[in-house]
Amino acid sequence: MSFLTDHLVVDGVRLAYRDSGSGEPVVFLHGTPSHSYEWRDVVPHVEAAGHRVVAYDLLGHGLSERPAHRDTSVAGQTDLLGHLLDALGVEEVSLVAHDIGGAVALRFALAHPGRVRRLMIMDSVSYDS
Repeated sequence: MSFLTDHLVVDGVRLAYRDSGSGEPVVFLHGTPSHSYEWRDVVPHVEAAGHRVVAYDLLGHGLSERPAHRDTSVAGQTDLLGHLLDALGVEEVSLVAHDIGGAVALRFALAHPGRVRRLMIMDSVSYDS
C-alpha cells in the first residue's frame, strides 16, 4: 500500500498527499531529492497521538506532478503549501520539515505567522534554494 492516498489539483497542478487522523493538524514537508515517504515511520505515531496529519509530495517530487512550466523553487513551493492548506480547509497548522521542506516551512511561517502554531525544522537549507 502506498503511503500517500489521494491526489488534489491545487493552483492548476496535481499534488499527491495523505490527510488522515483528526485533531490539531500537523503538516510534514520532506527534503530533496526525496519525497514524503521519508515520514512513513513517524506519521502513524503522530496520528495515534491524536493529530490530523497531512503529508504530501512537493511539486516535482515523488508522485506529484512534474510540470516543466511551473516554479518549483522554495518560493513556489511556499505558495503551493498555502493553496493546499486552503483546499483542505486547514487554517492553523504545526509544520514539521526537513531539508528543502525546512526552507518552505520557514518562508511560510514568516509570510503567514497567524497560520503557524508550531515549527519543527531539521537539517534545513537556508531561506531559499
